[in-house]
Amino acid sequence: MNRLRNRLLPLSIPVLVLATVLAGSPVGAAPAAPVGVYPAWTLTPEDTAAQNHSGTIDFGVIGMPDASYTIDKTNDDGEDAELLTSDDSGDWLTADTPFGAVFGASGPSTTTQLLKTRVDEDTTATTTITFATPVPANTLGFAVADIDVDQVIITGTTADGSAVTGAQLAGTTFNFCDVAAPKPDNCDGVDAPYAVPTWNPATGTVSDPADEDSDGASASFRPTVAISSLTFAFSSVDSSSPSYRLWFAALSSSVTGTVAFPAGAPKVPVTVNLLGTDGSTLATT
Repeated sequence: MNRLRNRLLPLSIPVLVLATVLAGSPVGAAPAAPVGVYPAWTLTPEDTAAQNHSGTIDFGVIGMPDASYTIDKTNDDGEDAELLTSDDSGDWLTADTPFGAVFGASGPSTTTQLLKTRVDEDTTATTTITFATPVPANTLGFAVADIDVDQVIITGTTADGSAVTGAQLAGTTFNFCDVAAPKPDNCDGVDAPYAVPTWNPATGTVSDPADEDSDGASASFRPTVAISSLTFAFSSVDSSSPSYRLWFAALSSSVTGTVAFPAGAPKVPVTVNLLGTDGSTLATT
């Protein structure tokens, strides 16, 4: 008896498990409930005030495409772009947030999993993320936070290269401090009423209409269409040098199957292929 255990994305997309054997035998496979995975990031040059950066985002999940990204600033403003852990930043998304309820809490954690970008009052930082292949609908999540005296305009392309609409990004706004204890470290002293930004799907803009410095103002997204690329254009709306945080996550599931041989049949080698709905082989064992 051979057993298959592979991580598969997404659970919401049907996956066919086939066995190729010398003598026919039935195959059973069952996916576990999906769980969120926060990817590993790289950044070059690392944690510096360079005008331009590049990096990678590695989800480490079979069937989930990884991504590369660039950060391009309109000015050499001397402000940092850096990768942080939730413990370093004091910011994380608990399971009580809309994002954490789907993808799991992002912290507290010592794993580098968020990108922080700062600009001065005269600069726009454009972060462009390109996936190796289109990400299946409903499996990708991303969140932006610390939106107060600034704004971020989010655009992207779908699998066929057309522009993704604001409705397809499926955004929602919240404050990551408006959760049960224990709260993120940066929420110490933050009480109701909590600042919540505005998401305008017509323009793709997340902003704070109050234009006041605050903590925890966030928006999260789970695109309902396949995504090829995403772009985040971040800028100040006053005379300060603000920053924002960016998280990504993906849903994954383990699949366990059993190949059962008929009574009395010889135990021959078995190849089990895990296939996506497009017929591509995601894994073989």
